[in-house]
Amino acid sequence: MRTVRSWANRLGQDRSRMKDNWTGFDGIEQEDAVVAMSMGPILDRTKEHMVAADRAVIHLRARLLESVRRHEEGEAPIAHGLDLADVRSLPDTVMARDDRWQDLVPGNLRTGRSAMTEKARP
Repeated sequence: MRTVRSWANRLGQDRSRMKDNWTGFDGIEQEDAVVAMSMGPILDRTKEHMVAADRAVIHLRARLLESVRRHEEGEAPIAHGLDLADVRSLPDTVMARDDRWQDLVPGNLRTGRSAMTEKARP
């Protein structure tokens, strides 16, 4: 049976499930779709008051605009052709309270500052 989601039925959210699943949705795909659908109109970003904590957002927007500019000029966008062979994700997973998420992602300890330091070595 296919569920039709609409604003009238809260896009299929089951609030009775929220004690077990904090969103009340069936999984990350549905959660992502709801976030995308509920964003509303594009806002005038020139009226935003950004703070230091927004640095990642500012950087992402600049990279996206740079990629658009490159595309419009016939160039490849940022990271086009990047080798993503080692990139992987996990499906929705339920973990016991004492499980470590790190154990689900082999090689995860080679990320962040230590991985950057290793790359900088000759």
